[in-house]
Amino acid sequence: MTAARVSPQELAALADFVDDRMGLHFPSGKWADLSRALEAAAPRAGFAASTGLVAAILTGSATTEQITHFESCLTINETYFFRDPKSFAALERHILPELARAHPGSIRIWSAGCSDGAEPYSIAIACRRALALSGAVSVSILATDIDRAALALAKAARYTKWSLRETPESFTRDYFTPVAPGRWELRSEIREMVKFAHHNLASGERVMPDETSSLDVIFCRNTLMYFSPRQLRVAADHLQDSLAIGGHLFVAPSEATRMLFPRLTLVRVAGAFCFTKPGPGAPTAPVSSKPPARRVRVDAAVDPPRRIARPVDPAPIVAAPAIAQAKALADGGRLAEALTVCDAIAADIKATASYHFLRATILQELGRSEDAATELRRALYLEPDFALAHLLLGNDALRAGDHRAAARHYATLAKILAGLPPASVLPDTDGMTVGEVRAMMPDITGRS
Repeated sequence: MTAARVSPQELAALADFVDDRMGLHFPSGKWADLSRALEAAAPRAGFAASTGLVAAILTGSATTEQITHFESCLTINETYFFRDPKSFAALERHILPELARAHPGSIRIWSAGCSDGAEPYSIAIACRRALALSGAVSVSILATDIDRAALALAKAARYTKWSLRETPESFTRDYFTPVAPGRWELRSEIREMVKFAHHNLASGERVMPDETSSLDVIFCRNTLMYFSPRQLRVAADHLQDSLAIGGHLFVAPSEATRMLFPRLTLVRVAGAFCFTKPGPGAPTAPVSSKPPARRVRVDAAVDPPRRIARPVDPAPIVAAPAIAQAKALADGGRLAEALTVCDAIAADIKATASYHFLRATILQELGRSEDAATELRRALYLEPDFALAHLLLGNDALRAGDHRAAARHYATLAKILAGLPPASVLPDTDGMTVGEVRAMMPDITGRS
């Protein structure tokens, strides 16, 4: 007898439930992931098959505990200590010492989407090593996640060798105590530096408002990729609002776009990319196209990059003031007005790749991802080597679970970048150079 299967209609309804409740985005291309989550959660929730669990969820008869089991299977909690070593090196060797000198009283850090705790505990260890904590500098580390099961694991702070695979043996000896064959428990002095709390970043609700405002450092990596376009905007606004002037935000490379964080500036510190929040009194941090050979302060200057020339088309020059107005409106969060300006000049100017790219970025922020993708494809029709269009389409495909399309766009982007001077500024990037985008590519694609 063949076991009953969850129908496409049920998966569509379940995807809507997950979007409304958690802000996690499961388009039809990712329904296989949704099915796998159901299959993994069903026995934990007391069901013999996934059909029973989905029926209970959709009819409203599922208990809070059963829904929690399902939610814990929706995201990937596989992580490890000091994942992305460049980011932690930048934090430990440059950002933390700068913060301690700028305001020695206290440093406030948030790990949003902390999973099983490896990230916030790595941050705590970096703080301990960088600041030699002795009471002179107070460090507050808040770690949050939507997955209550992951939070329970984080609080227990017990790990296998797999979670420590990128650290030397001396690291395990210095910060862990063996508790069973192949298992280690983090020392209490590190555990006590981190406070954990349940929080849905996409809800827009502030968790512990006093502890998530004017933050010096935020880590939110490999979390935003799960959100729907609408709730991605909510989460991005939350992160930008929470950051102090001069603070630093670390996200996954595929999420490091100005369209997502228009109020922040992308910088490179000791080989790692992150955002910083500009404002009065904030140190400037120009992005370097190559790692420094020695320790460099965050405010080290770099030579101005060369711009890539494009043929001059007289038609768009006529509309330049309107284009500038649309960009200014979009940067200020007035997206509907920005789109209206773009629509008003559409009939008066010759279509250009930059025009369609601008419309795409506005539509993307409005949550109209399919319309944005259409505009990006129009940009590529007019200019097949438009690098940023390939980057954004690749990111979109990756979020939708279409790895083949993502790989195709990333490969084309890499080929385009390989033919350009590293110091040249890519058009429509607000100053990012070819070298900087090249440096991000291995992290974005997962290839070295």
